[in-house]
Amino acid sequence: MNSETETTATVPGVKLPKDRPDGFEPVEIVYTRYTVDRTKPEGKRIVPQPGSHVVRGMTIEDFIDARVNGRLPPADDTYQQAGNDSGEKRPINIFVSEQCWLVIELDEKEKWQFKPGAPGITTRDDHQDDNWGLMHVMPRGKLADGDGPTGDGCRMIYFGVNARCGTERQRFICNVDVSQLGLREDPIDPDIPNDGGKFPYPLWGKPCPEDE
Repeated sequence: MNSETETTATVPGVKLPKDRPDGFEPVEIVYTRYTVDRTKPEGKRIVPQPGSHVVRGMTIEDFIDARVNGRLPPADDTYQQAGNDSGEKRPINIFVSEQCWLVIELDEKEKWQFKPGAPGITTRDDHQDDNWGLMHVMPRGKLADGDGPTGDGCRMIYFGVNARCGTERQRFICNVDVSQLGLREDPIDPDIPNDGGKFPYPLWGKPCPEDE
């Protein structure tokens, strides 16, 4: 494996913008860790553990430092449990309720990683600056920007969730190398919908999709 990789790979979906939107004031962190449950049917073995784990009163820098050092800050809340989503029961879904940092981590005990040289997550459709500022956490906590991991070993990403409209769903595509898991799995493509929360939306006169 190469220790350093140029960010030349292409991935499906739309890249998240890098610039911080006006009015983005995150009030919490929403954390999901994906692992593999080999007792489940093929294609459904990627599960959250924990899922939509909400932490307040902590900076994203301190949270990432805690995870890099093996600590998980206790949850102040847990949003609608993935799998109980009445709209579409998909265990990989992640729920948000207001402006936040969203952190996705891959179980370090499994042989997988975010692919070097390409963004670790994209959106299926263009949601402009509803999500922004993707960062990749490399081993020992070094950060790589939204262009992708600079080498092997990236198992954690985070980005800002800026806006959702009503119960709007947004489909994401995780760019994860699962080739060494020894399983045939569907893409990790969670919906990250609004859990009926408090987003300041519409922002700057931007209409909800259903109003357009």
